[in-house]
Amino acid sequence: MNKLTIPDNLPKDIFDRLGLTEPVSLDFIKIALENILLFDMKQRDYGPRNMSGFGSFGVIVRASDKFERLKHIFNNRRSRAVNESVEDSFRDISIYCIIALMLESGKWPDYVPAATLRRKTKLIKPTTITLPKENNL
Repeated sequence: MNKLTIPDNLPKDIFDRLGLTEPVSLDFIKIALENILLFDMKQRDYGPRNMSGFGSFGVIVRASDKFERLKHIFNNRRSRAVNESVEDSFRDISIYCIIALMLESGKWPDYVPAATLRRKTKLIKPTTITLPKENNL
């Protein structure tokens, strides 16, 4: 992954404006901002339909792939991955979790969560129709 550049003063500004008190929150903000830049960069390539097409289940599958990859790397005691860094996998999982929250809350473009559909859909009660008997001539 290319180095993501965050303006030096931005994390501290966010920390102060939110009234945060825990020093570790400052590093958390820096990582979150880097992930936002990564997300935006990837969205330029993929667009929103790569997630809206399969919804939350698709996100679960993608995150599961990343977890399986990490498990494989750690179980084989490899110090680093061959094609993609461990850091990249953790970043992707983090981003997938936020995408899932956006999907479920109805904030992802071109996607309506299943729970919203269930609330908006009126159930039609089955009715029995009695047809008149035909006269056999």
